[in-house]
Amino acid sequence: MLLTWLLKPFKPPPENAEWIHWGRAIFATYFLTSIPFRIAFLPEFEPTRKFPGFVVLDLASTTFFCYDTIVLAQLHWNSPREDSIIPTTYEPHNDDPIIQDRENFDETVLFKQTRHIRHRWRVLFSFAITVPLEYLSYLLEGEDRANIFMINKLFRLFYLKGYLEYLSMILGSKGHLKNVGFRRTWALFFAMALAGHWCGCGFYYVSRKQAEKGVAMTWPEAAGLYSTMSSEEATESNLKIEATLFESYIQSLYWAYITMITTGFGDIVPLTIQETVWCIFSMLVGVFITALTIANLQQLVTSLDASRLRFQREMEIMKKFLRYRLVPAGLQKRIATFFDHQWDVLKGEDEQKFLLELPQSLQQQVTNFMCRDIIASLSILRKANTSLLNALVECTEMNTYSPNDEIVKVGEKIRGAILISRGEAELMKGAMVERKLRRLDRFAEECLFV
Repeated sequence: MLLTWLLKPFKPPPENAEWIHWGRAIFATYFLTSIPFRIAFLPEFEPTRKFPGFVVLDLASTTFFCYDTIVLAQLHWNSPREDSIIPTTYEPHNDDPIIQDRENFDETVLFKQTRHIRHRWRVLFSFAITVPLEYLSYLLEGEDRANIFMINKLFRLFYLKGYLEYLSMILGSKGHLKNVGFRRTWALFFAMALAGHWCGCGFYYVSRKQAEKGVAMTWPEAAGLYSTMSSEEATESNLKIEATLFESYIQSLYWAYITMITTGFGDIVPLTIQETVWCIFSMLVGVFITALTIANLQQLVTSLDASRLRFQREMEIMKKFLRYRLVPAGLQKRIATFFDHQWDVLKGEDEQKFLLELPQSLQQQVTNFMCRDIIASLSILRKANTSLLNALVECTEMNTYSPNDEIVKVGEKIRGAILISRGEAELMKGAMVERKLRRLDRFAEECLFV
């Protein structure tokens, strides 16, 4: 009851709120990149004024995920149980008209109970990986204390795949990354970048720990990134940093990528058994992701080539037919221009075939969606109700034109208004362009009332 009262003031964002999906992906990526970086290269990190950039971004990310966790709890913890519609103590009778199968009834109730428990565990897990434990480092002494307490935020990796899928859907709905192959390729390149970052940071961290234990030579020391000091010279650490933070990170990242894609120039090599083990692990990760990326790229290129080859075969058949029928060269050129334009827009997909495969009700809804806003842009119909607009949609005729096509010739009678859905059209007066028509512009609107 207390949790219900605390969550009551918070309202979840609307389902189509894009900002929360962008925030989840961006802040989760920040945690998954900055924490390994600090563990490897900034063992002295503390949430103090010494590191203002990290502190501000940590607070912003933690605040966002605290809000996200509260919203999640509001949706799944405070919501009524789905199985409360039919109490679990209900005993159905054999002649019950609603529930005839006791076994299926028990399975349904059990499924709903399990799903409700799973949602609550998800809320608790989200809370556990959001709590800013790094501030407990003030109670301890020694290096890496703040970084170690931040490891709980790395479990946000389990949600990253879902965050990126939501972003791909959003970008696809806006016309970007519409091809599934492009989405997979983008996700795989992102995975390669993140894995390379982790492997590079891990390689430097393993070497630094070995050097602190007194190992004679490690790869960063051989590369001149740091040097070891004798016990008389050392104070808190026996390492003397020789290179900047940026140089050390770039060298580690460089090693990670040439190892993961199995290039390996030999200028940076593991010098201890621990470094060798990490090198083997990085190679296995890199080979796995690289193989997936190459296979996906091959499938993507093959699918694009298949569509292009099919289009080219259809164009060859059409050209043979036009030549056989002695169609004039000018008309042949216009037909070829039209199909080339269709390819540029739809990449070989048949829009009419897609619509015909839909049920009648869905066809009507898609047609309404494509035409209703354009019809409603007419000044006389701006206040028309939905029923009237839907009725007018059935009277519309959709046509596609290629560049330089004549929509209406001089002296030709117009049967109705011309509305521009996409692209541009020019209203010519002799050889001069009198007016340019763009989306939602109209021409001959008065013909609707003749």
